[in-house]
Amino acid sequence: MLHDYTIGKQVFKKMRIKEHIGASAAISIGIYAATGSGIMAAWSFLAGSLLDLDHLIDYWEDYSFNIDISRFISVCYNCQLIKTRLYLHSFELLLVAAAAAYITRSSIIAGAALGLAQHIALDQMVNKVYPASYFLIYRWRKGFYADFVFRNVPKRVETNGNYKKAGAG
Repeated sequence: MLHDYTIGKQVFKKMRIKEHIGASAAISIGIYAATGSGIMAAWSFLAGSLLDLDHLIDYWEDYSFNIDISRFISVCYNCQLIKTRLYLHSFELLLVAAAAAYITRSSIIAGAALGLAQHIALDQMVNKVYPASYFLIYRWRKGFYADFVFRNVPKRVETNGNYKKAGAG
């Protein structure tokens, strides 16, 4: 089940870690059934489930290094990041991983590539993002600002040369 979250009066659906774990488990079971490779299935599950760890980089860049997990979850789920680098959420990385899996014939790399692919595909379909949002080059060209990635993030306003979310204190 997808979780609802609100910004203002709008209600949105969003992929969260529980949904990614469930989807990764189902897909990994399918991979095991199709290939008989426990290694490929395991790496697919790990990559699909843990890809969101790259949100920590964004959180620490905006809020400095800390280990307040509840704040981290709240900031991410409530779209309070100014910039979203999301280095692992990248079609470019997926292309490299797929090419590496093809060239090396490695079950580990193939599993990780499949996990990456299903994670990004689900995020692209469910999260309110622009069509190019999961291209790292697009995000880089837009300065990694979250309002160019997520359609539901309030637009930035400039104050004394610094950016903040519109309506933020």
